[in-house]
Amino acid sequence: MPATSVAALEADSLIRDLAKPAPAALAFTEVRFSPLLRAPLIVRGELGYQGPENFDRQVHEPWREQARIRAGSVHVQRDDGASRSFALHRAPELEGLLAGFSALLAGDPAAVRQRFSMVAHEVDGRWTLELTPRDARLRKHMERIVIEGAAGELRCLTTTQPNGSASVMLLGEAAAADLPDVPSRESLRSVCAPVR
Repeated sequence: MPATSVAALEADSLIRDLAKPAPAALAFTEVRFSPLLRAPLIVRGELGYQGPENFDRQVHEPWREQARIRAGSVHVQRDDGASRSFALHRAPELEGLLAGFSALLAGDPAAVRQRFSMVAHEVDGRWTLELTPRDARLRKHMERIVIEGAAGELRCLTTTQPNGSASVMLLGEAAAADLPDVPSRESLRSVCAPVR
């Protein structure tokens, strides 16, 4: 069997193992890196998966905010009363991330493959799934998504952008990890892919 077929089968199996029935909640700690920031921004909260392409995102720190994504529309409400709504297609990076994450939690490799090319790796029980957008419009905003975990557990989701910005989202148990005051992408490696 060609190596590409083996890789495709491994990726499909991995995605099926990640399926979570809706509704599901997942703690997150997101570390955002940007050339425009003096130091990485750390955001903590909870993701709520309500079914395909329906998500809630509650931020608890450093501010309080709730975002709801339903039927292609995003509504964001802050605790200070400020709110805004916009069409999901106006935020291509968010749209691509949502599509990929939703298909992962649905355990649907065909849906992931519609929007992304996939490469899976596994070493000592730790796995990595790399997703590269197929759509040229999305590639202008997002170079790739790298998902890391162990067994059927999601640990990290990293998105990189062409401008040098990146976001590392620690998920589930990994979200509770102690982080340095000024984390680096390298310091997050031990959280995303812990040594066994």
